[in-house]
Amino acid sequence: MRCWCVGVVKCEVSDKWTVESGDYYLGNKYHPVAVVVPAKDDVGRRLIKTAIDEGVAIAGFCQTANIGIEKVVINVLANPNIRYVVIAGHESKGHRSGEALYCLWKYGVDLVTKRILRCGAPTSYLPNLPIEVIERFRKQVTVIPLFTDDKGYVPSSVTRIRVGSREFKVPIHAGMSKQFGFTVVDVCTSEELLRFIIHCCIQELENKVTVGISNRYLDVFEVYELYDKGAFDTKPLIYKVVHEEYVPEVRVVANSPIGVFVEAPDLKHGYRAVMHLIDELGIEVPTRHGLTKELQYVTIVYRSIPRFDFSEENGRVKVTYMDESHIPDDYPLKSPHDIRRYCEALLNGEAQIEFHYTYGERMRHFFNYEITRFRPKLGDELWSELTKKILIQSMFIREPPHEVLQRAVVRLCEVDQLRAVIENIAKAPNERFHVIAYWNPVTDHRADVHHPCFVMTQFMIRNSRLVTCHYIRSHDFENAHIHNTYGVSAIANYVVWKLKRLNPQQFSNLDVGELVYVVGSCHKYVR
Repeated sequence: MRCWCVGVVKCEVSDKWTVESGDYYLGNKYHPVAVVVPAKDDVGRRLIKTAIDEGVAIAGFCQTANIGIEKVVINVLANPNIRYVVIAGHESKGHRSGEALYCLWKYGVDLVTKRILRCGAPTSYLPNLPIEVIERFRKQVTVIPLFTDDKGYVPSSVTRIRVGSREFKVPIHAGMSKQFGFTVVDVCTSEELLRFIIHCCIQELENKVTVGISNRYLDVFEVYELYDKGAFDTKPLIYKVVHEEYVPEVRVVANSPIGVFVEAPDLKHGYRAVMHLIDELGIEVPTRHGLTKELQYVTIVYRSIPRFDFSEENGRVKVTYMDESHIPDDYPLKSPHDIRRYCEALLNGEAQIEFHYTYGERMRHFFNYEITRFRPKLGDELWSELTKKILIQSMFIREPPHEVLQRAVVRLCEVDQLRAVIENIAKAPNERFHVIAYWNPVTDHRADVHHPCFVMTQFMIRNSRLVTCHYIRSHDFENAHIHNTYGVSAIANYVVWKLKRLNPQQFSNLDVGELVYVVGSCHKYVR
């Protein structure tokens, strides 16, 4: 046993007390604080240095909401002197590991699936930790959420606060502090705020500090009494992950080929789950294109979709980054280059020679494409009707009537639906009419055309997340699903990207959310 201060009992641990490897630094093994930083950026590096300079037991990065958090839990339990876990810096984009770690401490996990409760992080599963290990962690430590997803936030009020022999410049909520009679800090990435909290945690019981934490990102308000509580136990709890296994939950409701529901953490696991269901439950349906094995009216909810980044030059969109981790190894057309090219063509409204369906043209040049496609027949019909009604004499027309009609109709009716949706969301972000339509009832009910599989895409912003619903009438799931879901994901990412540039203040916290993918005929071809 060792003593940190008078009356505080500490546990003796080895100098190299951590069990799991990771991106972290060790400090004073008797200190009651561990600092976890979700995002690996310059701000995070400065905060880790600040924490180590303050003498914390350990400080490092945790970017993932599964294996990363499991390693944090195991290493913390290996040192019973750690009684506080401070999450500082920026949230890990996409993974949301900061939110997952806070929710683990606050709410625990589902006892069957080990999914962290009340957590929006898409991969927040802890399959390698026994429940007793998780509960020991929740009892041993108090988690303090000093992290945010707002990289541009600057606190409006900073005040000097003395704790013991030190004085700190702390960002506070002045009104709330006055209302409650104790300091309510305004969460940001301030190094001084981190020093303040760490110093509060080493006070003796009689000098404990009451602090309120108002976290805008998590939308929570917590009140803490901070002091050094001493070691949780007389000996460490040593647990090691023998097999690092991440098996995310895929929830399936399927009792027949009709009305299947699948909830998946990402495209890769959803693809494999539905392919298995087609093999197990699908019925054989002969079509003009060949024999298929089919499920009918399938809904897939993807909790996480691929991330993209873009640039624009001369009105053309270029994909500068595409997350390739959602592409299954067993997808037949898994070339990232081809998928990226498909996404760019879709966003720019360009046709690709090898594809019958021109979803991008319908999305960005709706009606222009249709008029061009059916110009001879449709033009003749329209011209005939116009000449009958307004008695236009052909002698006054110096160019083919098809050309005259095409220009006039396109000028009146062509619409860039993607641009319109972005502009409408910017004006009315909470409304429900943000829809892109691909199916044209004027032409697509004909039997002699290639019917588009895409029917519509709808966007809604809820809880600062753009949720996308996509309906597809017929889907060669085996050979087209990853292309199509990547394409829709690219559209959703682009909408968020454009909104942030149209109105940075209004949409600074907006992120891509779930993709709800609804399929009328979900099939594969039987070979």
